[in-house]
Amino acid sequence: MVKKMKVNLDNFILEEYDQNNREHREVISHLGKDQGVKKYLGNINYSIEKINFRKNENFHNGAFIPYYNDYPIGYLSLSYIHDEYQISYGILSEFRKQNLASLLLEEFSDYLLSNDLEIDQLILKIEQDNIGSRKVADLAGYTPNSTTKYSRKR
Repeated sequence: MVKKMKVNLDNFILEEYDQNNREHREVISHLGKDQGVKKYLGNINYSIEKINFRKNENFHNGAFIPYYNDYPIGYLSLSYIHDEYQISYGILSEFRKQNLASLLLEEFSDYLLSNDLEIDQLILKIEQDNIGSRKVADLAGYTPNSTTKYSRKR
């Protein structure tokens, strides 16, 4: 059995997604049924498969279930695509509008930019009509590079 990564942030614990963990599967299932999440993230199970495949090329690829006060609150991933480190996330509906997404994104970004010398910039791809994620990006210290791309640098 391969040991899954666990990352301790200030307010969150990130557990690497484990398909054998019932709680992890339930989070992904709930997010997969959310029309807003589907619209912006697509098929999360497929994304996790792609991330796991990409791990063979670059160990930075990872899918996580973030925990806040011992509750799983959603999904978070880091993907190395086209020479960029891209973050994606989805928050369960009952945990939205509590600033948890911006706090999670800020802490995860701080962690990556402070602890990994290979990563000097992080990217978010946000659709123009996704006002909530645009606010989250702004609160987490990201700046717009274009109408759909935000970045945060070391």
